[in-house]
Amino acid sequence: MIGIEWAKLHRRALDYILRIRWSDVRALGQNRLVRSSFVWIAIVPAAARIALSLKERVTDPPWAKGMVESLHLPFSWQLLFWAAVCFTFGTVVYDRRCPAIVRDHADLGSFQRAGMGTGHALDYAEEVAGPKLLDNKEPNQPTYRRRVGSMYIVTRPHPQFDEGRDEFAEVDPDGSIGIGLTDDSAFWRTMHAADSHRPRWLRATVALYAVGVGLAVFVFLQNVWWVLVVALGS
Repeated sequence: MIGIEWAKLHRRALDYILRIRWSDVRALGQNRLVRSSFVWIAIVPAAARIALSLKERVTDPPWAKGMVESLHLPFSWQLLFWAAVCFTFGTVVYDRRCPAIVRDHADLGSFQRAGMGTGHALDYAEEVAGPKLLDNKEPNQPTYRRRVGSMYIVTRPHPQFDEGRDEFAEVDPDGSIGIGLTDDSAFWRTMHAADSHRPRWLRATVALYAVGVGLAVFVFLQNVWWVLVVALGS
């Protein structure tokens, strides 16, 4: 019975992890404290050496030694260091592999406040678009299309552009090119396609951040417990 319940819990946890998207990771990826974690990689070892040095050197008078020992929290310096390492590498992967539209905008309001429209959405969509396919309708004026989630980026011939002009278009049920899209719809469909782009890198980022958060929470709870023990014992 316990084995069955454990299997269900494991399956639910796995399903939850697989449903995580770049937009879910964004809160950590854009967090200032997390983004500055590389500084702690240098600070933590130095702080640990100073704390140990104080504890070893202060021997007289007795009241001074007691004061230093009381200030010496049971910090697991190694755990804090590795938490900073995980956050740093997680942020590096996030910056390099998370699609730009997710990094730059949390929602449509952010996109519009930045004064962006269809042309900018096209630039973002280029990053997550599929391979370019040729529509052989007119040999002298070829039309290309690239799949972006539930829509296409269509490249049509245009007299002012040698390589043609890009525009968004609907994907009809039969797979053909349909009508164009509004800015709002183009943004959300691009965001949806980008949210699960590069799944292996997404899982790597989630894993690094999860380990970093777990270690940081453990260290925090350890010190809260120590403070409670000292407060209740005094």
